[in-house]
Amino acid sequence: MFAALPVLLPTLLCALVSAGVVSHVDLAKRATCGSTVGIIPLPIHSHNDYTRNVALCDALANSASSVEADVWWKDNKLYVAHTEGEIDTSRTLASLYVQPLLSMLNAQNPGGVKPGVKPKGLFVSSPSTTLQLLIEFKTDGASTFQPVVNALKPLADAGYLSSFSNGVFTESAITVVGTGKTPFNLVKAQSPRTIFIDAPLHLLASSPQYTSDVAPLASTDFGANVDWEGIFSISSEERAKIKLWVGQAHARGIKARFYGTPDWLSAVMKNVWGELLDDGEDWLNVDHLTTARDYYIDWKAGQ
Repeated sequence: MFAALPVLLPTLLCALVSAGVVSHVDLAKRATCGSTVGIIPLPIHSHNDYTRNVALCDALANSASSVEADVWWKDNKLYVAHTEGEIDTSRTLASLYVQPLLSMLNAQNPGGVKPGVKPKGLFVSSPSTTLQLLIEFKTDGASTFQPVVNALKPLADAGYLSSFSNGVFTESAITVVGTGKTPFNLVKAQSPRTIFIDAPLHLLASSPQYTSDVAPLASTDFGANVDWEGIFSISSEERAKIKLWVGQAHARGIKARFYGTPDWLSAVMKNVWGELLDDGEDWLNVDHLTTARDYYIDWKAGQ
């Protein structure tokens, strides 16, 4: 019975909101940095998470269970920023993500990680939920890969990173997925593998090298690859294309994500989100966390 809780909790949350027992506003107020008490994780991805008022914490407070950090290897430091010109030397992968995550997970697992036992994750209400940490390599992949491995070492040493070794995938509290310029060959060669890669969703059919043990996620640019701007109804051809790509990913045990969706008008955003969720997308890629969380709860309640 308890094993089913992570699956049932989002549905229960939606029912509570619909019944007026819990309000959307209350949900965000229940989490502070370092605490996820009262927060139920949802399949929401916090795009460019580091640009928020409080990186990581704002996402967790809004039920996001996936966050994204863009990294630059410069002057022997791993900085987090959208562009090179926006680099702030105080904002590193370690300071914004690794150390906060390590502190939160240590608090969840006071006795440390026991051999053969998955550690408790970040969400108190759903400790078996794994956080997806998407790291976009902005600088050359070959030179950036080892610095990222080194930065994540405290989490790996503590047993908090999902890994693949000797043909076995071991899920832990965090699954790290590289995107952008992440080098496929170095990800494939890493043993044990603690950094995975984001596959090109729209090219999966011609890319057999992307298997779930290397790429648990596949993504594509919605604006560049789907001919629909969210206004009026989507054509049957474009809907079929989305479903085809999602189905190809699912057939390999890979989750699907569309980024670059319209974000200029609430009604348009929601129209696109609803279509993608209806078509089987696994991760809702968003910039507007609270709006997305509220929308997902309402969408789920209507299923």
